[in-house]
Amino acid sequence: MGKAWSSVRRYARNFNAENRAQKAIEKREKQKVVAPRHQSTQNLLKNFSEEHPEYLNEQQRKNEKLLHNLKDLKVDSFGPPPEIRYTRPFPASRENPTTPEYGVQEPKIIPVGKVSIKQAIEIITNHRVSPTEHSSKTIAKQYKLQEPIVEQVLRHFQTLNMHIPKEVFQQDKTLLGKLKTLPLKKKVEELPKDSFYPLPSGKKSE
Repeated sequence: MGKAWSSVRRYARNFNAENRAQKAIEKREKQKVVAPRHQSTQNLLKNFSEEHPEYLNEQQRKNEKLLHNLKDLKVDSFGPPPEIRYTRPFPASRENPTTPEYGVQEPKIIPVGKVSIKQAIEIITNHRVSPTEHSSKTIAKQYKLQEPIVEQVLRHFQTLNMHIPKEVFQQDKTLLGKLKTLPLKKKVEELPKDSFYPLPSGKKSE
């Protein structure tokens, strides 16, 4: 009995469902559903409609003249679209940028009284190789620096030096020649011999 009653109710519920849905849609379209307004907005619209009712009436009236002008309006486009000009130039080279030698990109313009990392390393290295030729006075004049600051830099800063124990040279006599074939060949040859020559071992001489 329960199954039969549920079947009857389902049939009654689905009877003429399409027509009833179409009527509900048409009824909803005829009804103008306006979004709820804030209380302050409602008060402003109410005051405006009371003071200027002619504007609201004009909104609801169809303007035949404007409709006629809109029908006569026609826009024709001829030729390719206008060329877009960019004020910022595109890069001339599309190659991937290389990694800077010292990990930092060298500036194109260096202010007076300052040096880049590359120049600072060259100054310290040249002074180490030839202190007389590359004195603090000469360096300050060449790079337009203050001589007391150059003296402090040369006194307290040095480039990295490689010290190899004497036993390593004794095991491999060709080690010095191999070092000169590395990318640091120029600096290895320029530095004084005691900069890379084997230091004394920790053994005490008898």
